[in-house]
Amino acid sequence: MGAAVASCAPAQLAFAAPKQTLTISPVSAALSLNPGARYQGTMTVANQGNSPATMTFYVSPYFVTGEQYSPIFSHVDQAVRADTWVHVTPQAATVAPQGVVTLNYTVSPPANARPGGYYAAVFAQASSGVAGGGTVGFSQRAGEILYITVNGPATYAGDAQFSGLPALVSSVTLSSSISVHNAGSVHFQAQEQWSAAPIFGGLVDSIKKTVYVLPGTTRQVTAALSLRPYFGVGVYKVTRTATFLNRTTQNAALVVAINPAWALILTAGIIASLLIRYKHVRHARGRHV
Repeated sequence: MGAAVASCAPAQLAFAAPKQTLTISPVSAALSLNPGARYQGTMTVANQGNSPATMTFYVSPYFVTGEQYSPIFSHVDQAVRADTWVHVTPQAATVAPQGVVTLNYTVSPPANARPGGYYAAVFAQASSGVAGGGTVGFSQRAGEILYITVNGPATYAGDAQFSGLPALVSSVTLSSSISVHNAGSVHFQAQEQWSAAPIFGGLVDSIKKTVYVLPGTTRQVTAALSLRPYFGVGVYKVTRTATFLNRTTQNAALVVAINPAWALILTAGIIASLLIRYKHVRHARGRHV
């Protein structure tokens, strides 16, 4: 019988959790309602896992913080609780593997709701097991964001800012950002585009993104263009545009890109040339001594 080996390392429990992947469709909805009106909608939740999922469905507030739009799904002081306007049925269901459940929801802003933008999130959450007692607990959730506009006199205003672009980059990619500020009282969508074109014509890369910008916030979106200077060095016209509230703001600049691999070869060549030149100079001086 083999000898027992003692270890002071902490014990770890290995397990294979059932695969449960939740998806919700659509992931967002934009609604326009009059004060006191009532909207009825549906969304679907799919269990794409290999085990049954016991789900609960609920509504939470939706706010954001920072220019990167980190979501907050809890109440924020002095904000209207639009989540209290939303009701969803059913509130729970067990969904078979590869199965789908349809949720019905209503949105009913009160008659005294002020015109403007309001936000909430509808969540589907699945849990399995109970932590402790020899079992492992885990949960997953997916949500749909509701962008609610209460109709009436409102303010629509905003502006865009573009991050600075370097004149020279020793990289095959170029990252830059567009920041859109919403100075109004209602959310809007901003269509943002980045493109890079060689100065001699053509197009090497183009990126498009569409995002919501909430009232009183600034949203920064970053994209990385692929410049691909095949012959070591390339000169590109980089253009960025932001379109919202029926107007377009544009920024363009020339950028020189050097492929890092070619830069290393060029640097090595320069160093080798300098060394050869130095040896020639020393040899010439030695002959004159």
